[in-house]
Amino acid sequence: AVKGAEYGVKSARADFLPTLSATAGWDYTEATEKSSVSYDETQHTGRISATQVLFDGFYRRYSSLAAEYEEEMKTSSLEDARRILAWSVAQSWLNIQLARENITIARSDMDFNKRQETEALAKEKAGTGSRSDVLNYKTKVNSARVSLLEARQDLAEAEYGFAALLGYADARLPAGMTVAGLDSEEIQTSDPSETVAAGDTLEDLLSDRPDLKEASIAVEDAEARIR
Repeated sequence: AVKGAEYGVKSARADFLPTLSATAGWDYTEATEKSSVSYDETQHTGRISATQVLFDGFYRRYSSLAAEYEEEMKTSSLEDARRILAWSVAQSWLNIQLARENITIARSDMDFNKRQETEALAKEKAGTGSRSDVLNYKTKVNSARVSLLEARQDLAEAEYGFAALLGYADARLPAGMTVAGLDSEEIQTSDPSETVAAGDTLEDLLSDRPDLKEASIAVEDAEARIR
């Protein structure tokens, strides 16, 4: 798309150049017995002309400007696609980490409730516990098992999506490759204000967004086309 927009700019600028046209012809008449000796049986014709438009109501000026805006929009669109891809990869990686943590939580929850179920069974046999306590913990164990299955499914989907975004065939990571885990000790909280350069305003930060650049250029392109 960007290449096409570049050629569009060249095409629009070409309207400012002279237009050359050339024609050629060849006529042949077969000689007969009645033809004159001086009769020219073959005729060649050629013509070349050049045309230069001096003024067309500023159409060429604004059409060329619109083509340049179109090129800028396509470039911004490409940059925005890269931005979205990078954001998607980051989100997919975080989804993998979240699914892993959910698996750990579900396993811990299931193990805890299994121990509680065992104790409740022992109390029931000793006559100091109720059957409802046993059933309650049994239900919690089953609920934790369901959560574990869902977390494993989320992990598989996140890994497929991560591999697809990275461009691996069949949305699968190469054999032997795994996604690094999240080390909680390396996570450090920081002041959000420290990540913004001094003097930067919201307008300055938004001006770097390629999708907003594209929208702004689209307005200028529309105005050029109207003019």
